[in-house]
Amino acid sequence: MTDQKLTSRKLISVGIDSLLEQISINKLELIDTSLLAIKFNTRSTPFDIGSWCYLKRKSGRNSQRFVQLSSLSEHRKSAITNILYSILLELSTGKAESSMLLELITFERFLLWCDKNHKMNVFGCSLTARETVISYIQTLKQQVREQSLSIITAVSNQNYSIKWLALGLDIDQAKLIEGISLLKKNMSSVNSAVAPLDTEAEHQLKCYNQIFFQITDLLTNFKPLPFLLQMHHQSIWLMPQKKTFATPEILSKRSEWAWQYRALDYKNGRIHKAEEIKNFYSGERCLDFARSGVKNALKLQQQVNSNPRHNIRIFLFNYAQAAFYNLFLANTGMNSRQVFEMDWSNNFETSTEVQGLKVIKYRANGKLQQFQITATFINTFKLFLKLRRFILNNEKYPKLFVSHHNGKFIVQALRRDYLTQLTRTHLSKLISQKPITPREWRAYKAVKIMEQTKGDIKLTSELLQNTTMTLKRSYGNISLKIATTEFYNFFDRLEQRSNKSYKNTPIGSCIDLGKPSSKHPTISPNCNTYEHCLFCEKYAFHADRDDIWKVLSMKYIILETQHLAHSLEHFNNLFAETLLRIDQLIMSTLKSHKISQTDVEFIKNKVEQEELSPYWQNKLNLLVDIGVL
Repeated sequence: MTDQKLTSRKLISVGIDSLLEQISINKLELIDTSLLAIKFNTRSTPFDIGSWCYLKRKSGRNSQRFVQLSSLSEHRKSAITNILYSILLELSTGKAESSMLLELITFERFLLWCDKNHKMNVFGCSLTARETVISYIQTLKQQVREQSLSIITAVSNQNYSIKWLALGLDIDQAKLIEGISLLKKNMSSVNSAVAPLDTEAEHQLKCYNQIFFQITDLLTNFKPLPFLLQMHHQSIWLMPQKKTFATPEILSKRSEWAWQYRALDYKNGRIHKAEEIKNFYSGERCLDFARSGVKNALKLQQQVNSNPRHNIRIFLFNYAQAAFYNLFLANTGMNSRQVFEMDWSNNFETSTEVQGLKVIKYRANGKLQQFQITATFINTFKLFLKLRRFILNNEKYPKLFVSHHNGKFIVQALRRDYLTQLTRTHLSKLISQKPITPREWRAYKAVKIMEQTKGDIKLTSELLQNTTMTLKRSYGNISLKIATTEFYNFFDRLEQRSNKSYKNTPIGSCIDLGKPSSKHPTISPNCNTYEHCLFCEKYAFHADRDDIWKVLSMKYIILETQHLAHSLEHFNNLFAETLLRIDQLIMSTLKSHKISQTDVEFIKNKVEQEELSPYWQNKLNLLVDIGVL
């Protein structure tokens, strides 16, 4: 008879620093994941991640979990091993331990929910995982409606659970969430990306160019550290230490730093003299400790400056690669998934098929592959290839972008958010701004193409390798400067109609109810289908709080019922243009200065809390009552 009793097990407690060291020398696979407890530096008790491999478990003392030994799942064990590698990857690229622990604790709650709700096979396959995600999101939405959970907490629970579930399965998150109506903190981020302002984009592109070119020069020409990185807005010393740089803001918290960084003068790019840092130490031997610190710093400097591929130089390579990654996204308009799946071969050729563009053609994995870059970017691209060859040092690597950590190349661990995370945690401090995201770079590229083609959506979508519907849906807000002439003419007519007599409707007003008319090429308004009223010549929209509340309430209902469509394509065919039109209405209303941004944000937050306008509130209540939501 199988033992059903929950029991303790002998854990293998390993410090997080030791795990980071073991992954660099290929010893991590020697650890039995099901017995592993991680000792984080910022947590008093070990984190029993190994218990996740068991389907039956409960909390015990000192954070250890009691488990049913016979419930060990091989699916889970494999997934938890993937998760362990991802934990170490993120921590090695700068993620804070406190943030990591928050995400892991949140994911553990998700696993408990799975086991209590008969979703134990959540790691079985992507289809099962997706079905579990849909059920979990419905549970979170119900808790938000019952006010037992805040929308902010619910979104965090949702996002962290999806992230680590995808990492465990070693799949892209998109496979789990495509077509699902996710919880969102702010409706302004729903569905479409907004391109950055030109001033932001120009600043960041200039910074990334300066970071990439100077660090590439430092590495390929084997220049010594410290090295002065000169950017147009600030100059920063790069130092021979794991904490490679410190901005004035970072230096303001220097008293909290670990001892090994005390000997470095980040302001002036040198190693301190012992007398200058003895105040960092206490006791009679403070000067001896200071001398020891300086001695160790000088020893590390000598090691870094005598080894062209020292780990600290590899950190700098990752900075240069992340900078180039952002330049590449902005130039090509590719999405992050395309970039990270891009195979590469050094046998490539360039050709000019369109003026101003270079086509890069090469054969990889037995297939002819190609992409386009601007002619002015070709030298930057070739310089990246030079840096890539230098860092690989005759090793073969199948992808264009290289994952290199602690002296080890990792192909499988190179994920979509790897270089984005590096940008967010490190380069953001160098550029002194919140980094532009991959989706925003794609929107920025779309803006530039549309400006050059005078609003030709078809050509823009072809150059971005999208359908026109995808471009409208995903990048419908692509620029506050760009909107079609058709919409502005439509908005002008709306303002004229708002001065006439009208009848109120659930999405605004109508000047001639029951007699719909439209100039739209494909949408025929019907007075019983309110989402199509937005395209009717009889529709009247007042730029006030009431009408904004109405259209945002309708948008909320549309998005909440997205999962009822046969497919994502089916949903987009029905509602993509309606959602785009709502966003255009809100943007144009703000631009008219008839209502403030504060008022609009207040209404958005009210709608997110499911305080909808009367008609749509009744519709929401009905959908909840019959079990659809």
